[in-house]
Amino acid sequence: MIHLNKEQQQAVRHKDGPMLVLAGPGSGKTAVLTEHIRFLTQESGIDPASVLALTFSRKAAEEMRRRFLRTEGSAMVTFGTFHSVFYQILRQNRKAELITAQESVRLLTDIARLKGIDADPAWCYEMLQKISRYKNTGKAPAMQEEEKDLFLAVTEAYSVRMKNAGLIDYEDMILLCLELLRTCPDALCEVRARFRYILIDEFQDCNMPQYELLKLLGAGRGNLFAVGDDDQSIYAFRGADSGVVSRFLSNYPGCEVVYLIRNYRCSASVIHASDSLIKNNRLRVDKPAQLPSKYRGRGTVCVLKAKDAYAEAELVCAQLSRLLSEHQEESKSIAILYRTEQCADYLTEYLSARKVIRKSQRSRSFWDTEPVKEILAYLHLSQGHFLREYFYPVLNHPNRDLVRECIGEGLAGEEDALAYYRGDPVHEEALKQLFSDLSFVGEQPPYAAICYIFYRIGWLKDYEERCLQHAHTDPEGAEKLVQELCERARDFDSVQKLLDHAKKEGQQRVAASGTNTQDPIVMQTIHASKGLEYDAVFVIGLQEGILPHKRALSTEELEEERRLLYVAMTRAKSSLYLCERGSDGDGKRPSPFMKEIRLMRD
Repeated sequence: MIHLNKEQQQAVRHKDGPMLVLAGPGSGKTAVLTEHIRFLTQESGIDPASVLALTFSRKAAEEMRRRFLRTEGSAMVTFGTFHSVFYQILRQNRKAELITAQESVRLLTDIARLKGIDADPAWCYEMLQKISRYKNTGKAPAMQEEEKDLFLAVTEAYSVRMKNAGLIDYEDMILLCLELLRTCPDALCEVRARFRYILIDEFQDCNMPQYELLKLLGAGRGNLFAVGDDDQSIYAFRGADSGVVSRFLSNYPGCEVVYLIRNYRCSASVIHASDSLIKNNRLRVDKPAQLPSKYRGRGTVCVLKAKDAYAEAELVCAQLSRLLSEHQEESKSIAILYRTEQCADYLTEYLSARKVIRKSQRSRSFWDTEPVKEILAYLHLSQGHFLREYFYPVLNHPNRDLVRECIGEGLAGEEDALAYYRGDPVHEEALKQLFSDLSFVGEQPPYAAICYIFYRIGWLKDYEERCLQHAHTDPEGAEKLVQELCERARDFDSVQKLLDHAKKEGQQRVAASGTNTQDPIVMQTIHASKGLEYDAVFVIGLQEGILPHKRALSTEELEEERRLLYVAMTRAKSSLYLCERGSDGDGKRPSPFMKEIRLMRD
């Protein structure tokens, strides 16, 4: 067994019955999970095939599996996501074909027509998001009574249509499996007999249907090993319910509870400041304060006060320059975290102009992906940017059976392309339809334009098919892409402004890539930083209306915003810089969370 502290060893050596491991930031939860599986299968004689380890992303499941196999663990242990595992169980017992995004839009469009609704792709996408949230939480979106009645009617009709066609959507993988196991005793007995020990990583991210599935499978033996931290529950927009931790304690009153309170990541100052913040949440499980590791020093937490984004940029730039000059001989990771992408726009421009940014990773994993580049190519063409570099990615996505040679040198408009296929009516019609679609896209706001490309042009279905043909590692990537790209597009009022934003970030990355450095500066949203750690962290935009977000009005929403800041703060290993923005004079006040944070005194 690797070196573990007393609390970690207690969790690892647990065998039968329910256990809740409350694992704070940097407390070594992954090591506990993998060592617990090793203890069960190698020291306790448990059949490896009877152990199921669940998490929420394919990447996390694969990482856990690799770490376990490095301990000479058995490959018979099942590692997987909730959706992948329970979808397989569902398919073994009944027909369950996953609906495509394009088919979803077709069904909703037809339902809307029958109900007298003028539905475009944007309306369909919004409805799909609301239906997804409704299925995950069991709660209809906040809306007027008349609108709610219409939403419920559309949702019911959509579900009936899918059922009649033998189709299911992403949320149905869990809901229908839950229904199956509740109504089919033989199927339930078979799954229970197969998986006698169930481990759950990031337990706080469960939604209620997932939690009900766990309770159902754990009934009887009760061998549920849940590892998580309700203080780090930040995915309510996906249906996650931070209350599952409290429910676990209520549903299993005799369960063993272990608190992993030793923080091996953060310095004492960071722990003190973040703990003083999160204690203001009322809807949380009470737990001991985290303790710093003896291997971590006191560290630094600084508050940088700025009137606005411009002053904030100056302060951050000065502090970054100092940090980089002090650590020229050693590698030091630095992250700049923010609530929304737009919050960092001015800072990005400011740092790039002064050549402080040496290697920014801001949004690299998003804007530089091949699928996003294809959509941007469509948008460029819709604005009349008729360059070959934009034509090539879209000519046959979806397939139009067009050859690259139809695009000449330099600018290539519709007439040039049609000239290549003169006398070929099939390809002429395909080209005319392409340019007609581009013309329509160019007249739409960005959100509607992207929805049109996804659904009406058929790009999304084509992308899903390519994922399957090439054994794509993330089959849910298409739907996540839809959500992310459409959400970002909402922040721009024209296609050109969206393209300018993407270009600006691209130029920043090109400039950064030409600099050889060992001191990368990562710029990313707080949500994207979950699970990561850096030597120094800057949290910018701590202003009322930004963090907490202006849409966070209820107690539950405000507490999630506080958890979001807590997650951001605990990414810092040594130094933390909190950028308080705003002043009462101009009506933009600093984040109220700043009054709750207590700094460690000498």
